[in-house]
Amino acid sequence: LEGFWVGRYGQPGYDLINITYEGDTLIATKVTGNSNVPEGQITFTAELAPKVITTSSNSTSLLPEVGRLPPIQLPEKTADIWEKKKLLRFPGEGQIAGEGFDESEWVMGQLVFIGESQFSYVWVPLQFSVFFSRPPKFLWEKMFRDEYGDLPCYADSTIEQVADTIKRKRDEQAKQTTVKVADI
Repeated sequence: LEGFWVGRYGQPGYDLINITYEGDTLIATKVTGNSNVPEGQITFTAELAPKVITTSSNSTSLLPEVGRLPPIQLPEKTADIWEKKKLLRFPGEGQIAGEGFDESEWVMGQLVFIGESQFSYVWVPLQFSVFFSRPPKFLWEKMFRDEYGDLPCYADSTIEQVADTIKRKRDEQAKQTTVKVADI
């Protein structure tokens, strides 16, 4: 799932996330944010590895089903349409916050794997889910322009190249802000 995905976080609209990994932990970071969880913040994580269990005899064993949530069994009609009978899901934590990233906290979450081009994340206590898919070029270009204004996008630019350009601009702005504060 590594790379860029787009999902609709309710009324604020679509957000672009970047999925990376630290070991067996999937980490989703917002590339474009909203008024609750802004850009650059982790929006959710998921634990993909099976758990290691230590028995009473101090031996360890790898139990692939421990730590993994039971799959979602799909109704027959849905299974026929999606060409699968069940969806794998993994435990995690999702970040929530009030307006202005106020009182941010982590809550129980679940990553639901739908297929190579779609997945969902559920913030369990809120019963809120966002479906993610790979963004087509016209959509991510519009999202970046809406968020950052004019961009150096060329016909052959990839989403990774544009995201790197934005990250460099953000880092430069952060350095300038730090210098200005230090000068005071």
